[in-house]
Amino acid sequence: MIIWIRSFFQHCRIKYGILKSTNKEEKMQPQAARITSGETVLITAAAGGTGHIAVQWAKAVGCHVIGTCSSEEKEKILKELGCDRIINYKKEDLGEVLAKEYPKGVNVIWETIGGKVFTECLKNLAVRGRLLIVGGISGYKTENKEALTKVDLSDLPEQV
Repeated sequence: MIIWIRSFFQHCRIKYGILKSTNKEEKMQPQAARITSGETVLITAAAGGTGHIAVQWAKAVGCHVIGTCSSEEKEKILKELGCDRIINYKKEDLGEVLAKEYPKGVNVIWETIGGKVFTECLKNLAVRGRLLIVGGISGYKTENKEALTKVDLSDLPEQV
């Protein structure tokens, strides 16, 4: 991930919360997950530190962006950033929404939560989809001392 962050900031700079290309002649060439215009991108904790940057980046490339959050205040932030679909997981079930509204799955997932959210993301990843694990806040918000929770990946080959 450190390598990606370095390459990302070589292409872009953040000024006043807005993502801008460093070279006006050059189009942004995303390095991580190789997102392209028209793809569906899910960003968990989208109003957070890295999430709001990922939202702007994906929108700048021309993606359909789904952002998750936990409050109405954060919903407003995501609306201002341009999220096409906002899922407040305190009001809606992430897995149900993704399965119903995105039956072919999500092309790219920027995952920062872990635990149940990670499992739901994995279940709803499109064929040949890309899952970037940026963090796992659920792992250190609980009493669980394990850095990574155990996830059944036995059906993963059929998913990809």
